[in-house]
Amino acid sequence: EGDHDYLFGETGNDSVNGGDGVDVVNGGSGVDACTGETLIDCP
Repeated sequence: EGDHDYLFGETGNDSVNGGDGVDVVNGGSGVDACTGETLIDCP
């Protein structure tokens, strides 16, 4: 993705799609919780 974050507008891959980058929910760096990857915020 490499797109802007949905809620915070920060550059990074969208957490919804399991990409590394800014988390959609709380703006924390990590990978989507839904994919079982390393994460920071769990939706």
